[in-house]
Amino acid sequence: MGQIYKIIDDLKYNPEDDALFIESSLDKDTIGMIVGAITVMCELKIDHAIVVEERHIVHLLKKYYNAVEISREDAEVSAQKYNVIDIPTVRELTFEYTNEELKNLYLPKSKEFYEEIKKFKPYYYELLGYKKA
Repeated sequence: MGQIYKIIDDLKYNPEDDALFIESSLDKDTIGMIVGAITVMCELKIDHAIVVEERHIVHLLKKYYNAVEISREDAEVSAQKYNVIDIPTVRELTFEYTNEELKNLYLPKSKEFYEEIKKFKPYYYELLGYKKA
């Protein structure tokens, strides 16, 4: 059994509404840097104006990092205390790395990972009011 993490964006008007929980065998610092790196890559591959949603981050964590999504209820009644991963905070932690370093240290080497990110593009373009991706 791994650690439980709450993925949240505390800058949102109602951050608790979109918060999601995962369980992972990775430690808090590593998960934090991965979430930050995913955020950076989504901004680079889609648009710098986007705010990556928790559900898209969790989707990638499940698919490429063996994380397991768990319900809020299960996380809150668990005997294990959960760690909070605030997306804007971990995004800022990535500033000390180049994009190439982030890719090499925290992101999968597969081309499929970047193709998966590009699948989010139409959703965010619509959200931003852009024409079709």
